[in-house]
Amino acid sequence: MNLGQITAGDVYLNETNLVGQISEIDLGELEHQEVEHSALGMISIMKLPGRPLQAVAGKFTFSYLAASVSRKILNPTVANRFQLHSYVDMMGPDGLDREASHTVITHIRFQTMKSGGRTAKLGEPFAGELDVSITYWMQKVYGDQTPIVEYDGFNNIYNIDGEPVWPR
Repeated sequence: MNLGQITAGDVYLNETNLVGQISEIDLGELEHQEVEHSALGMISIMKLPGRPLQAVAGKFTFSYLAASVSRKILNPTVANRFQLHSYVDMMGPDGLDREASHTVITHIRFQTMKSGGRTAKLGEPFAGELDVSITYWMQKVYGDQTPIVEYDGFNNIYNIDGEPVWPR
């Protein structure tokens, strides 16, 4: 048995590296609308997934929100691109399994919906939080051609392992 853990990550905003600026990222959830089924003769009420996804929202927590970054991402009418490279180290009974270790690449297109959480305290980092609306979300293992999951709200794409979730 191997156990995976994220041990490092690189973050890019519009292809600019944000080393040391982001402390936490909530990548949002791909949540299906629920359709409830209840009829005579059924022994239970069932909730099944509907085709629409709920709005995808995320949160970025900055340990340092630089003015140059703020200028790029605070305008809610401008879409920004965000990339997270998560280094996943796989640990097994014999230590690090170098062959199983990999990098997960996550691409997000977002618009800032709310900014806040800024603090100004002597000796503390100039932090901040952004709540974002995510309109594109794709995740794959570095080197693989096929994404694990891809969601694009503007182009009506929702694929898992390269295949549409719902038939047309």
